[in-house]
Amino acid sequence: MTADTPVPLWTSDAGQSVIAPPIVFGETLLLASQPAGKQGQITSLQAFDLASGEQRWTHDFEYSAVSGMQAYHLAPREQDIAVVTASSSDFLRGEGAMLAFDQDGQVMWQATDGEDRFSAPVVMDRQVYVLAGSNKLLIVSPEQEGDSETRIQLDASVASAAPLIMDGTAYIPCRKPELLAVELSGDLCWRFKYQSNARDWLDTTPAANEERLFVVSSAGSVFALERESGEMLWQISPGGKWGLSPPVADGERLYVGFRRGLLALDANNGRDLWSFETERPVVAAPLVIHDTLYIVSHDHNLYALD
Repeated sequence: MTADTPVPLWTSDAGQSVIAPPIVFGETLLLASQPAGKQGQITSLQAFDLASGEQRWTHDFEYSAVSGMQAYHLAPREQDIAVVTASSSDFLRGEGAMLAFDQDGQVMWQATDGEDRFSAPVVMDRQVYVLAGSNKLLIVSPEQEGDSETRIQLDASVASAAPLIMDGTAYIPCRKPELLAVELSGDLCWRFKYQSNARDWLDTTPAANEERLFVVSSAGSVFALERESGEMLWQISPGGKWGLSPPVADGERLYVGFRRGLLALDANNGRDLWSFETERPVVAAPLVIHDTLYIVSHDHNLYALD
């Protein structure tokens, strides 16, 4: 062991395959896992003590798969909670769920929408935003114990990816070649329709900077739209009919994973700035922290880039 070799603080056996990135809320680490074999229709939440690695509690979703998790600080109670969404994985027996857990595993509140599908949640400005069922935007106010729910009906089939919430507008990915911009009051701002085949969906969470919205299609194209009008500013097709990762923007640059690694694009015109090659595709969204870019690849590696 060299001086640069990391030393584990603790190790805890989850006993199952971890299927989503973990989150930390308060002194608790929460991960979603799934057993192999016949019990594969069950998704488990496992909560571990952040300092010791001791398992604190578990919660099972039967015939459902976890869509996403996000931490939230409940100000009136000075509590850290985790918002978890799940979607049905069995047409006949499964159902969707949207719950908030405290660090002891108690359910703080639960959405009562009765839908079979919930997207990953977005928590910001003391609100939880989630796409529900086939055509709704659901807004929950956790500081009112989850009793305050606003349902906005949408005239498009929504995707399972989270919406992008920015400056009072929800940008909605769809299970078709469309993307919606909807005010949080429910009014439609604009609708972008991509003239392509019906299976080329705009179904991933978009990225944005102050002026532009960035969208990828399921067939490998990248678009820049004007945020105010939805007018297309530029389009490129780096995927070559292969899927791309969700986009990430840091102002002047746009990062997109593709089948041979990662692309850095000029956000103003889509011009290639540089690429980083991996042996297999990058399908998860990159993560930008300060001056470092983190990517994971199907070649089983985690990369940290300048």
